Amino acid sequence: MTHDTMSESTLPIEPQIFTRKSLKLVSWNVEGLNSPIKRKKVLQYLKKLDPDIIFLQETHWTSPNQSLRAPWIGFQTSSVHTQKSRGTTILLHKRLPYSDLLEINDPEGRYTFLALTVGQEPLQLLNIYAPNSPNLTFFKSLLPLLHLHDSSRRIVGGDFNEVPDPILDRAPSRTMARGRAQHTGPTFLRSHFDLDDVWRSHHPMGRDFTFYSDPHKSFSRLDLFLVSSLLSNRALRTDIGPITVTDHAHITLEIILETPVPYSRNWHFPSHLMTSGLFTSHVELAWNN
Repeated sequence: MTHDTMSESTLPIEPQIFTRKSLKLVSWNVEGLNSPIKRKKVLQYLKKLDPDIIFLQETHWTSPNQSLRAPWIGFQTSSVHTQKSRGTTILLHKRLPYSDLLEINDPEGRYTFLALTVGQEPLQLLNIYAPNSPNLTFFKSLLPLLHLHDSSRRIVGGDFNEVPDPILDRAPSRTMARGRAQHTGPTFLRSHFDLDDVWRSHHPMGRDFTFYSDPHKSFSRLDLFLVSSLLSNRALRTDIGPITVTDHAHITLEIILETPVPYSRNWHFPSHLMTSGLFTSHVELAWNN
């Protein structure tokens, strides 16, 4: 009895290397992560969304030792506060090839800053949870941070606790003059760093919202991604999800990478070989020998 020699391509034994052409980001106000049940729900939801980078606000963590744990999380850095009402974190998926990390976390639990290189592309990430009071003090305090690195690839995301446009971004709409919007935090950052409200650019007259206030019976678009024009021009899509698990909807942003980055997947046994007579005969021969 003779056995034909199997080609190397029939039975791959090395992990395959893939390239990723885009970067997917998610931002979400999770309204507290101290409950094990809540953490489980949030992790399940995030895994389903499958982002590369995650911004979370209102973790309500009071210790830097607190964190989310899941096999797919490769890196996380967080700001915490003594009061269980703040806290921000940035998570990176383990498949993401990154280097040159610089992390800065606000001792007041209002922001997490991360500078890194993805593949060959330097990025500057800032995740914020702005105060409720509509004033510019907090946003002005971010200027030195954003000036640390002269970056044409900035992504500022999170819960701004203000709407960019009182007419389009709130329901019922506010009748105040649009000129008031010139004094909001989003407008302040946009003007200082040439940032684009990418969701609004993709939906010029769209009316979709990320938060519902039951006391005021109103909807607002408080959660935003503001990105540099260089990245905004490469935005594939940006969406607002449903309000579920927490009182805020998540938002997503997908950006085309300047250079596709390689990543490896875990190797899985090619199940089709189990129906291959040639393969099974080789296994039997090896087993008998």
